[in-house]
Formats: sequence, C-alpha cells, structure tokens
Amino acid sequence: MTVRQVTFVTAFFIFVMGYTPAAIADTRSTDLAFMTIGPGLEGLLYYEFVETDSVYSSAITGSFVTSSAAVLRWKQLGLLARGNLVPAALGGWERWFSNGDMIQKNDLSYRLNRAVGGVGVVLPGGLEPYFGFWYAQGTQKRKDFRPASPQLANLVSIEKIRSQGIVLGLQGVFYKDQGRSLLHFYGDLIMIPGFKPFQAVTTNTAVPGVKLHSGGLGVEAGGAYGWTFGQGQTKLLASLQSNVIILYYTGQVRRDVPGYVFVEWPSNLTLGWSLMIQLGGGWFSILE
Repeated sequence: MTVRQVTFVTAFFIFVMGYTPAAIADTRSTDLAFMTIGPGLEGLLYYEFVETDSVYSSAITGSFVTSSAAVLRWKQLGLLARGNLVPAALGGWERWFSNGDMIQKNDLSYRLNRAVGGVGVVLPGGLEPYFGFWYAQGTQKRKDFRPASPQLANLVSIEKIRSQGIVLGLQGVFYKDQGRSLLHFYGDLIMIPGFKPFQAVTTNTAVPGVKLHSGGLGVEAGGAYGWTFGQGQTKLLASLQSNVIILYYTGQVRRDVPGYVFVEWPSNLTLGWSLMIQLGGGWFSILE
C-alpha cells in the first residue's frame, strides 16, 4: 500500500469520527457487554495469478467454522474482538488455465482462520469507529494432481500463509429493550503493508525451508440480528450472523533460492461468505 493510499484512508477515518456525532447526537446510546459463539458454514472462492507465465487458477472450497464475537461498551470507550476458527474443511477443487485452456486440476482444502481485536470511540447514535489488529492463518492442502507428471504423482503440498495487519473499522450495535432485539454489524478495512511485523509470510512443504513475503489488502463485513432472553440487565442472547470477506495478497518471486531458477508465490484473491448461528449472553443498560 502506498503512502498516498494510507493517507486517504486515514483522512476518511478521521472524517467519520469527526462528523458523524453531529448527525446522530439526538439518538441514545447503550452501555453493554456481550459475547457469542457458534457454528456455521463458510465457502471460499480462490484465484491465483502467476506472474512468470500466463497461468491462473480458480478454486472453490467449503468448511465448517466456529465464529465468536465479544463487544464491550462503557461511556465512550469501545472494545471488540472477533474470530473465525475452522475445525474441519469440507474440501474442494482447483483448476489451472493457460491461454483459456484448462491444463491441470487438483483437490484443494482451504482453511482461513482469522481474528480481529480493536479499540474504538462510541458515538451517541450507536456507531463506533475503531482501530485494530488483524491476524490470519490460511492453510491450503493440494493433492491428487491431474494429469499427474512424475513430479506430481504422489505430491501432497501444504501451504501456510500467516499475515498480520492493521484494521480501520466501523461497527454499529443497536439494542431495543422493549423488543428484546439486538442488531450488530461491522465493516473492516484490512491493510497489510508488507513490512515487519505487518506482512504475509508463506511457506510450502513442496519447497521446504523457503519463506516468501508480501503485502495485501482486504475488506471484511458482517452483521448479526438476535434476540435476548431473561429479566433484568443480564440476558441470554441468540442470533443469526452472516459475513463476507475479500482478501488480496500481492505475492512474491524469489530468484535467490539454491537449486531453483525461481520460486513464486502468485498474487492471489480470496472471496468468502459464511452463515452462522450464535449463542451467548451479556449485560445491557440503556443510557438516555
């Protein structure tokens, strides 16, 4: 990400923080704390773009996920944490193309574990701009290459992508005590500049001992609508949640690896969607 892009994003974030309160100052806010966790399904579309040749890939995978979220609001302080853990992959397939013709296909499983933690400023209307930290680990397992050359006949490659980045986000939490309903949504801009510690580091068992580094950019957004149960300020919570993610890594080509002309981790794009059931509880106090 260039300095100009970072400057633009920061200016937009300051604009939201500075001008939104005036527009919503007549509404009321809520002091609250809640935590939810639950199972769901996630589907990922994955694309790679090889720079050293006119080759690209297209893949689709699915997995079981466990999603969790925690939100704390007190006065103008907001704290948040979210995470997606993938206990089991359902599998999928990947196809490789050159000049429009398919040249190879293989089985692919893709787990994208990720987490965000942040601190924000709670505005009077319930919106909360925040600044946070992103961590993700993607694990891709490829096998059963077809057609299988002698080098690919029994190959099982496991690729791991660990990334750390900065998050600028905006979330809304709106609780109605009379209707016992809770609406929670968020949007994250994920920036992975490409320098330590905010970078993506990739390893692959097919090229042992080699690490490739890159940057990236992503957007993740989601929303949950739920209902509270119980009397008083402490309540149980059940909700239905849906998320989407767009994640792009720039990739890297290394020509300094002994025994190889070059080693490339292609630039790549992940598009994902998920649907989860969430259960939990919390404390809710309306402030006039």
